[in-house]
Formats: sequence, C-alpha cells, structure tokens
Amino acid sequence: MHTVRIAGGAQRLALSMLVVCAVLLGLAGQAIASGGSLSGTLVYSDMTPASRVLVFAVPAHVTGVVQPYETLTDAQGEWSLSSITPGEYTVAMIVVPASGTHETRSSQTVNLAEGQSIALGTTNIGTPTVSEAKTAAETRAQLTAELAAVGTITVVVKTAEGKPADGAMLSIQSASAGSTSGVPVSGIVSEKVRPGPVTLSVTDTPPDSATQVSASAQATVEANVTTNVTLTLAASTPLAVPTGITAHNSERDLSYLNAERARWGLPAGLTLNPGWSQACGAHDAYLSANHRLEHPEDSSLPGASPGGEWAGLHSILSGGSDWQAEANPWEDAPIHLDQLYTPDLQVVGIDESRGVACTTTWPGIGPPLQPGGTVITYPSDGTSGFPPSELAGELPFTPGKFVGIKEGTITGRELFVYEEPPSECSALLCAGTKAPSLESATLTGPAGPVEVRTVGGETGEVGSYLTGAIVIPVKPLAPNATYTAEVTLAPNGELPAEQHRWTFRTGPANPSGVWPLWEISPREALPPRRRISKLRITPRAFTDGGRYSGARITYLDSGSGTTSFVVYRSAPGVLVGAQCASAASAAHNRRCSRLSRIYSFSHRDRPGRNSLRLTGRYGQRRLTPAKYLLAVIGFTSISFTVHS
Repeated sequence: MHTVRIAGGAQRLALSMLVVCAVLLGLAGQAIASGGSLSGTLVYSDMTPASRVLVFAVPAHVTGVVQPYETLTDAQGEWSLSSITPGEYTVAMIVVPASGTHETRSSQTVNLAEGQSIALGTTNIGTPTVSEAKTAAETRAQLTAELAAVGTITVVVKTAEGKPADGAMLSIQSASAGSTSGVPVSGIVSEKVRPGPVTLSVTDTPPDSATQVSASAQATVEANVTTNVTLTLAASTPLAVPTGITAHNSERDLSYLNAERARWGLPAGLTLNPGWSQACGAHDAYLSANHRLEHPEDSSLPGASPGGEWAGLHSILSGGSDWQAEANPWEDAPIHLDQLYTPDLQVVGIDESRGVACTTTWPGIGPPLQPGGTVITYPSDGTSGFPPSELAGELPFTPGKFVGIKEGTITGRELFVYEEPPSECSALLCAGTKAPSLESATLTGPAGPVEVRTVGGETGEVGSYLTGAIVIPVKPLAPNATYTAEVTLAPNGELPAEQHRWTFRTGPANPSGVWPLWEISPREALPPRRRISKLRITPRAFTDGGRYSGARITYLDSGSGTTSFVVYRSAPGVLVGAQCASAASAAHNRRCSRLSRIYSFSHRDRPGRNSLRLTGRYGQRRLTPAKYLLAVIGFTSISFTVHS
C-alpha cells in the first residue's frame, strides 16, 4: 500500500472503503506492550470541538489486509493512540454524519520510532458536522445486540370462506431487516423478525381460479414477543367454462410427466390445479368443435369461453400426438418442451381429449426450488438413454431457425440449460421465466468435439418463449455413446457468470429423428405417425391479383390422410405474460410476432410428394399485402409475403 495524502474529492473513496473493510473484518487496534503513541485535537472551521470523529493510523507501504489503529475523538475533540509498532503511518480523520456517508476530512503521514510520542497538535477538519462514527468494537457490539433482540411473528392465512389456506406464499417486509419473500404457508407460519414495523402480504391461486388472490396487513414486532396476525384472502373468481365440461386423463398424464422429469434428473412432484385442467378441457373442446389448433378463442364460435381462452393463452397445445408412459406430446417440439421441463414448474392443468392435448405452463412456475445461480440441465449429469437425433417441428417456429438450421433438418437432440434466479425473487417477477444467455457451449463425444449452436434469452424473437437456453448439436449424435457438455452462462442480473459441466449417455439410434422409439418398452403395436417434410412455397413472395398470381405449395407426406392448413397474418407485437399483444400494449416489452387467423383449408394427401396452389384468395376476398404464416396443423409451418 502506498502512502495516502488526501485533500478530498476522489481520494475519499479509498479510505472510506478501507473503513468499511476494517469494520467488516472486525479489526481493532493492536494491543502490544511497547511502541510509540500519537495524539491530537480536532476542531471544525468554527473552532468547536469535533467529537466522535474516527481517527485511523494505517501502516504505509504495506500490501494486503492491514490492521489499522483506531479511536474516536472525545467531547473536547481530543484523541490518542498508544502501543503503536514503529514505522511509517498514514493518519486519517474521518467524519460519519447521520447520512452514514464517510467523509475523510484530513490525513497526514508520520514516521514513528520505538518509544516515541508524537503530538500532531490541533487540526481543522472543515465544516461543522454531527459525526456518529463507531469503532469496530462498537459496531460488533451493536450488531450482536440487534441480532439477539428478535421477535416472532405468527401469521394465520385463511381463505374467503374461513378455511386454512394451503399453498399460499407469504412476503414479510421489514424496515430494519429488508424483505423475506416466498415463504410457503400451510394455514399458519411463524418467522423470526427484528423489532420494528413490518408489512405482511400473502398471495394464492385457488384451484378453480386463473388469477391470484391476496391480502396484506401492517404489524409492529417487539423483541422477545410473539405477534399474531390473521390474513384473510379475497374471494376468487372461478374460471368460466361451458356447462358439462370436465378434464380428461389429467391424473394419468401428470404421473407420466412426473416420471419423465424424474428420469432426466429434473424436479418432479408437480401437482394438478383442477380448475386449470377443466379450463384446458374447455379449450380442447373448442378446438375440436371448430377444427382449429391455436391459442386464442373466437368468441363468436361454438364452445368459446373465458376459461377456455385463458387456458389457451397460458398453455402448450398439441394436435395428433398423445401422452405416453415414456413420452409427452411435445417430444419433437423443443420450445414447448423447454417450458414443460422448467425446473420451477410446480403446478399444472392438463387435459387430453378429442385428439388435442393442453398443459398449462407459465401460471404454475413458482419460487426457486434451489439457491440462486444453481444450474439445472436436460439431460442432467449421469443420465442415460438420451435420444441421439431429432426432427423438430412446432409452431410458430423452431429454435434452429434463429441459428441457421433449416426446417426439416435432422439434428442432434436439443440440450436445455436452466439457471435458478436469485432466491429473493418473487414467483411472478423472475422465477424461472427468463432463459439464461450462453457465452459459450461445447459438446464432446467419442469422435471428439461436436458442432453446436446455442439459443438463449437474448436470441431474437424466440428468446421470449424460453425458460431455459438451448444447445443444438448440428448433426445427430452417436447412439449408445457418452458425451460431455460444458457451458458458460453470462452474468444475469445479480448472478455472476457461471460455468457448468455435465456428462450423459445417448440411447439407441433413431435416424428418423422421431422419439420415442416404439420398441423401447412393451406396448400395444401403434402405427408410426405421419411426417410432413420439405414444405416449400414457390415463390415465397407473390401478388394477389391476376389470373396467374399466387404460388405453389409442395411437401412430402410419409403416409396418406387429410392435412389441415391455416393461414395467419403476421404483425409486430410485444410479449405480455405468455401472450403476444399489440405493439401499443407495452412499448418496452420484448418483441414478438402477433398472428391473426385469416382462413383455413385442407388437402387429401397421398404418400410421397403433394402439390397444391396458394392463390391468395379465399371465398370472395383476397389476402392484403403483408407477411403471412402458413401452418400445417400438427406438423410444421412456413412464411410467405403478399405484395400489392
């Protein structure tokens, strides 16, 4: 450490930081039998005594942690330090006003010999200030007393009907001790709190409601006293669904989901919200009745309901795929699967009926289950049987689109990387709802490094949909082989950069990219699902007028059957919760593409190549100039543009 000569200004920070470090380390003046001494008197500019000013004598020319000699001036402004080891010292006079901001008013360097006593005389330290400085010993004593003097607050939480609220989350905000959030309540909870005023707030989502209900109260905690508070939650508004709607296969599919998450080392133990499941049932009934597969509902169509639309806007949907003991309907839909495997997903609503599957995701993401910064992966370390290949297909796009991987390309199975947010995060603001950004990612197998592409929270439009970052092996992995993955997560708010490494083993080859393999476990013989591939629109941009306007749609179908198409108009939007709203809804939110359904049609396919015209007209109307998305329901999609 170099000798410090401080006149004020920028150099004040250095010794201010030194003061804080000394207090935190609990360093006190050295007590040795011999040495020298220093003394002096401090006055303000009006010549009044400067009392309770902190005086430090810090060894000069020393690196690393040092032990300063410290004292406070008395009521007359006088101070003295004794038993100081001989050497060169920087003596600083530090005022601590009521604001708590340290101000170094004066400093000087002295050389002290063995047995020498140096009187520094009277030092003017400027503007009169009421200093409230404390020595390290005083600070330790104060903290010890504050920590010992705690009270207990017992909170009873009841529903609007007067029953104990099981599963509610309590937040305690104290002026003296900060805040504590995410405390689970099973009717009653007790917490140790420092004395002083506190604000209590509790939230809960009843089983038959889509919205949270809450209650709050003020209380004053006294040392060594138990304070009792009762909070009664507001009445909830049940999700409105058509009469006679019930959920189907909810318990069975939940058991499948928990078993699958446990298999891959992800937190299991998810529970059902019956109201959400019933709402999913309403949305599935609406989709089936109107031959659609989309998230919003058209209130003019049969079966539309507020509860059904809520489920549609907060769920992942699938048509043509079903739940199985080894797999869910979104195995080849990585964005959907990324949400379903969110580590902090704790409550879901599920319905599988009428050829459609619906599972809620965003509303059931709860507080962090592990400390902030914990990295969780799919597959987790030490797991085996990971599918080597994948042919991703989902709407409105696949993650590969954003990193140069064409639709219909068979790649390696995607790896997911999640990071727990800071533990003080509230469930609604940050728990598991933002995918981390990856600074780097590597994957090494039996043949050496594997080329990968990464998609994270910062990746264009897709980042808004993700809760975990995605690592995509560009080519299929080797079957029955061991791989080691390593990622570096970028700093995320209060969380620093983090490195994580894990190993997993692939399972049998699935060269078609389909998962699961039917032969993995005994089951009834099921026909393979149809696959739509090599979807093309030629040309991708065309006009909507004239006899020869329009384009041609071509694709390959692995089997025969009726294929349904929907044309959506694409417009700029912003992400509000799980919904892409109009850009005017929240100008500073993340951008997304807002899709509006225009019309639908179908085609009877034959195995192999199929071709049909896209005229740009439907009924007596025509497509206006804009960007559009052609969705092949249950399979894939492609964009196109109509010019004037």
